Amino acid sequence: MGLKRAFFFGGTQSMVRLALSFASVKITAVYLGPEGIALTGQIANLINLLSGMMATPLNTAVTRFTAEYNGDEVKVSRLLGSAVKLTLLLCLIVTGCLILAAEPLARRFLQNAGYAWIILLLAGSIIPIVFSPLISGLLTGQKRMGLVSTAMTVNNLLGFAVFVSLSVSAGIPGGLEGLVISYGLGFFFMLLCALRVRAFTWRQLWGTASGSEARKILGFFPLLIAHAVCGPLALILIRDQIAQRVGLGEAGNWQAVWRLSEVYLTVFASSLSLYFMPRLAEITHPFELRREILRTVGAVCGLLSLAALALFFCRDLVIHLLFTAKFISMRDLFPAQLVGDVFKMASWSCGFVLVAKDYKKWYMTLEVLIPALFVGLSIYFLQVWGTKGVTYAYVTTYACNLILLIIALRKIIFARGR
Repeated sequence: MGLKRAFFFGGTQSMVRLALSFASVKITAVYLGPEGIALTGQIANLINLLSGMMATPLNTAVTRFTAEYNGDEVKVSRLLGSAVKLTLLLCLIVTGCLILAAEPLARRFLQNAGYAWIILLLAGSIIPIVFSPLISGLLTGQKRMGLVSTAMTVNNLLGFAVFVSLSVSAGIPGGLEGLVISYGLGFFFMLLCALRVRAFTWRQLWGTASGSEARKILGFFPLLIAHAVCGPLALILIRDQIAQRVGLGEAGNWQAVWRLSEVYLTVFASSLSLYFMPRLAEITHPFELRREILRTVGAVCGLLSLAALALFFCRDLVIHLLFTAKFISMRDLFPAQLVGDVFKMASWSCGFVLVAKDYKKWYMTLEVLIPALFVGLSIYFLQVWGTKGVTYAYVTTYACNLILLIIALRKIIFARGR
């Protein structure tokens, strides 16, 4: 695929996701209210946590080795056979755990044991939720980026339609049900796309499992699990603490401002990864790398600061357009949240350098330490300042993250000479 087509498909997918994200926020606010936003945030993070434990490493491994094997049918068959059997084993274990712990999980994370059926629905959806990224990884490894982008765009539209229809017709229970179904729905369209272009044969898919291939796949789990699990788990714990200490409605207000941050930060993060990662990979001289880091981080944070200021001054209009009058108290959460967004984006920018330049120990340490610090500070500040305290914890956490990243990259950032 040419560069222009890659930008076209990637840009189209990003714009569709952005539009659907804003529409989803509005519909959730109107039909589900603050409590519904808090609960859908909980179930979404639980799905992301489970998916991150299994799907993210599998997707990365299958993408990497499919591209590396470059059409060697024997090796691809062993890879897919190993990946499929490993995925089924993991899914069966997780499904069993969810079934056995459905009621305690519903009571703990959804504040109501009556929502145990949502956990059971999630248990039944684990296989399609995990297999969809596996097929996506296969198509990506075969460089069928246009097909992957199209499939993901259609999946987003289908998932949005299911979520909206069930939210409007059945309120909070319908929204939770629609969210779980929307995550699992993507598998079927992704599978149809793969079959249409004959991305694999059934013999390859059920190929003989190989111990060496399984070990290669499992090698991706430690690093990527730290990234994919710690973040969602931290948000689940923080939201749970807000709901227990100051009420589910306040948890919804915090989730609303957090969701808004997620939407506009994703635009910056996507643009940054598109340019910054390839650029970092080609630079070898420390001074040139230092100059590129400072230039890029400065530009991104400058633009983000302008966006954050615009959101701050227009926060009442934003609440009116995207939410409802029930969310008016969230306006007090904007100042610290927006400052935290700037620190977070600066940290993300430096985090790309850790990945590109193979600072594995620092990367693993921060992936665990920063979410743990966020949870710990949130619990403490929550007792002192209420829900505002969580936004203060957000600022403090990512300011510390940025300082630690500067220490990790000090030899590059403070490099001298040309």
